[in-house]
Amino acid sequence: MKKTGFTVIGQPTRKLPLEYYRMISAEATNTRLMGVVGMHLGWKLEDLAEGSEDAARAAELILGESNIVTEFHQFYYYEAEEYGLESLSEIWSSDPREIRLAKDRNYGGLGGRFMPLSEREAACLIDRFIKVSTDRSPSTKKALAELREYVDRLAPFSGEELRSVDEKICEKPETDYGAVHYYLMRMAGHDDEGARTLCSPAADPARLKPVRLSGRAVMRRNKADRYTDELGRVSYLCETLLDRDGSYHLLFSEITLADGLVIASEPRNGFRISAREAEQKLRRPEYITFYDIQSDDESFDDEFAALVPKASRKYYDNGLLFMEYNKDNSHVEQPVFTLSDDLKASYFLTEASQLVVASYTSTGILSAETMIHTSAIAGRLVPMGRYSFNHPLLGDFIDSGYDDFVEYLRYII
Repeated sequence: MKKTGFTVIGQPTRKLPLEYYRMISAEATNTRLMGVVGMHLGWKLEDLAEGSEDAARAAELILGESNIVTEFHQFYYYEAEEYGLESLSEIWSSDPREIRLAKDRNYGGLGGRFMPLSEREAACLIDRFIKVSTDRSPSTKKALAELREYVDRLAPFSGEELRSVDEKICEKPETDYGAVHYYLMRMAGHDDEGARTLCSPAADPARLKPVRLSGRAVMRRNKADRYTDELGRVSYLCETLLDRDGSYHLLFSEITLADGLVIASEPRNGFRISAREAEQKLRRPEYITFYDIQSDDESFDDEFAALVPKASRKYYDNGLLFMEYNKDNSHVEQPVFTLSDDLKASYFLTEASQLVVASYTSTGILSAETMIHTSAIAGRLVPMGRYSFNHPLLGDFIDSGYDDFVEYLRYII
């Protein structure tokens, strides 16, 4: 598990053991079929949660402490395929704005909706997070001991509670295409638990043959063609591009559904392909608009970040990249699924005071331009050019080390 991060708001404070607090809010994203789940929990000092105005003062007197944390919020990020509980961060605040910003920062790229949880449902989900995490990384056991004690006080959980949690964190596919793509995605990651949620309870296990490589892989693309045989039975013939640590493979399979659930999966054949062949499969246009930033104000980055609060960010030697994702995962419901289709637009603030905006769609770039031109920072940006390329270019620009987009274009032309 990655190192837990904490942000302390306000004066120096001390958080008491978890047993002193009561859960006051709980919610989780319905993104389990994408292989990740985000969960937000709110906790309040026990007596305060009951409405006592003197609780904090009483705690100070009893424990001999001042500035005790009276409310805090936790943000879990669960990854089903590898780490388990990948990160757990906290803010010691009751400020709604701080809480919203933390949610955006942690879960803005997941593309799902938050579903409310009861305390027992939240505990049930924590229990699952802990079990998977400690199985895969025993060293995390000590770090999660306090949460383990909390869960044990509420366990065991009924089958109905387990089903209720699964229904909330697993968004139901809207089409057969969505079911097929999600199923093969879970197969690729060796996530059998996730794959089972997409299978019919009436399916014959002997007909559910694994469609995957011997090790975990990422499904970069899947094309599903609807096929009806001479008896009128419908299935989907799939061509799946898998990426296993930079080694690319094409797998062919047939997936059969009934009432939106998988009843049979049959691998046909598969073979390894070159990185160049994989690139051709993933080839797509990219639209780029770039601006000169007419400002020496160091606050520009923060002002721009406020325009895309849910965007993820990554620092490079030549600039800062913001990646803004679509608000939902509707791209999974199409005949052809491409992993990067969830990306709405990218924004790269270069060290040469330029803003490079990119999107894979014309509507995406127009939306990004409109947002920028109607914002408070528009007066400090000078449009320098609009381009349409027949293949993605922004990533190459970032990797090139150039911080001036004009110089980069001169270099590649």
